[in-house]
Amino acid sequence: MFSDVYILKFLDFHIKFTVPEEVIKIFILSRRFRLTLIFIERLKVKFEIDFFIMAIESGSFSTAFALLRAYEELIIKNIEKPIDTLVKSFSLNNEFIRSKLHMVKLLLHLFNFKNAKQFLVQLEFQLNDSSIEGCPFSRTNNPLLVLGLLHEILLNFSQKFFSLNNMCRSLINRLLNIALIYIDSVDDENFLTTIMLERDFTGRDPLRIFVEYEILELI
Repeated sequence: MFSDVYILKFLDFHIKFTVPEEVIKIFILSRRFRLTLIFIERLKVKFEIDFFIMAIESGSFSTAFALLRAYEELIIKNIEKPIDTLVKSFSLNNEFIRSKLHMVKLLLHLFNFKNAKQFLVQLEFQLNDSSIEGCPFSRTNNPLLVLGLLHEILLNFSQKFFSLNNMCRSLINRLLNIALIYIDSVDDENFLTTIMLERDFTGRDPLRIFVEYEILELI
């Protein structure tokens, strides 16, 4: 793989033959978030909301987070389509699930009722089968961390949208049941200890999340 420096030098030499916006999209699809930001700044390319949307669609969340930090005001002004894209991504697959959930948490204050309801409907569909084998989240690298993050998001939605409170509470109970079944199914204490020590993007491990939200059944 070519270094960022090499690529930038190459593009500097051939810049008149390039379309900057298309180059940026290639960097996003390649998950080169530093290169994306440097190229935008160096060529003074006008930020397009499609850059952020493409990063979410392609699973390039390191780029999406970087763009959100750098162009937060512009993204917020055009937030409807990015949130819609983010919510729909949960129905496609469970790849990058922790990154998706962290992005939901960052943008949660911008969700409208329609976005929140759509998220809950998709989650409800995925939790129809509450068995370990049937639950898609049990097949992630750290199911307990994912379930803890989902619990946090559902609580926030229930507080933000009162009419969704019952639906959120029902889903929280399902998540709790899945978490208990998962813990009981683990027969290797060392493995359980390992996943309980893993942290999310804000530096919290599953136990800290359980304590923070007083999920006594899992403490």
